[in-house]
Amino acid sequence: MSEFLIYLLKLNFIFSVLFAFYYWILRKETFYTCNRVYALTVAVLSLLLPVIDGALFFHGHPTLFLPPAIVPSDIQVSGNARGLSVEDCITGFIIIGIALLVGRLLIQLISLWRFKKQTSEGIIHGIRVRIFNERENPFSFFHWIFINPAIHPDVELDEILTHEQVHVQQYHTIDILLYEAFTIFCWYNPLVWLMKQYVKQNIEFIADRQVLKAGHNKYNYQRSLLKANQISGFSLLATGLNINNLPVRLAMMNKQSSPTLRLLNYALLVPICLGIFFCINIHAEKLPVKSIINSGNAVSTEAGITIAFDKYKHDFGTIRESDGKVSTVFTFTNLGDSPLIISKVEASCGCTTPEWTREPVAPGGQGYIKATYDPTNRIYFFERSLTVYSNGNPSKIVLSIQGTAINQ
Repeated sequence: MSEFLIYLLKLNFIFSVLFAFYYWILRKETFYTCNRVYALTVAVLSLLLPVIDGALFFHGHPTLFLPPAIVPSDIQVSGNARGLSVEDCITGFIIIGIALLVGRLLIQLISLWRFKKQTSEGIIHGIRVRIFNERENPFSFFHWIFINPAIHPDVELDEILTHEQVHVQQYHTIDILLYEAFTIFCWYNPLVWLMKQYVKQNIEFIADRQVLKAGHNKYNYQRSLLKANQISGFSLLATGLNINNLPVRLAMMNKQSSPTLRLLNYALLVPICLGIFFCINIHAEKLPVKSIINSGNAVSTEAGITIAFDKYKHDFGTIRESDGKVSTVFTFTNLGDSPLIISKVEASCGCTTPEWTREPVAPGGQGYIKATYDPTNRIYFFERSLTVYSNGNPSKIVLSIQGTAINQ
């Protein structure tokens, strides 16, 4: 599996676990600001944890060893078809979805900018706003507050401006845009779409609470929300008076505050993240199976091409940082009847540099893959992989190196 798909699997696993914790434990609490911070943290951790090297924190990667598969000697291995693989189709499908949603986001931003150009600047109750004439609900986007004062009584205007000022002052547009981008990248995960709605809902809880704290009458404000609920909203990217589920907002405004002791629930994020980090750094690997090819029983392929390595894993043992880079060579043999070409070799980390035979290897000939590891500022156990792509069978082979660097 490609590193891109592995990254996406890890990202969605992390997000799903953290979302479940939010949904079952935190969602109904009245700690709205804490929930806002948690939601932003979830997005950041989901994006970053999959790319953090576990060896930086563990002496060695936790490894789950599986027994090697037993391959009967009389089985013939067919060559891979030279077409799109299932993995390629999945990757392409994901990228197409991302591209379409990026286009949708750009259209929304352009529409919002055009709408802004049609408004006029004004001041209401001492607050700078953008005034429009359409029958739309008031909303805000970054520092802009859009409103049609003609359809709101004076008392309502004060409540609305207080509400929208909270969105502006606390930069709630950042929350919306972050989860809009996160949803684009993980559009195939329904939990991400659900979390985006909860994020929008939560920032409305924050604004509602600040309106009531400012001294506005709760029942008059709720009547204003019910009235606004009958008017359409402009943009999914904006923060507005009735942008989210109104019955839930009314219920939360009348809900008793959560006990302070429940703030301890947020501390559970630390062990949860440590457990997730441990899980995604477990390597399930099989001990490499030596070549089953012998002089009397060669593996055949449809294309007449096969590739075999003298080893698939190399252990450097203990090395000293002061000695500099270390290298090993993996030798392969072309056992087919057509030229063998190594198209590319990808290292799992920038600390590992691959070199390989660039020219075609004739039938019966040999080539090499050289792996060079740099231990500078990496005083820990390491395990790195090199993915070899070729026109042989198998077309993709993973080699690995490992060892422990010390500073003596």
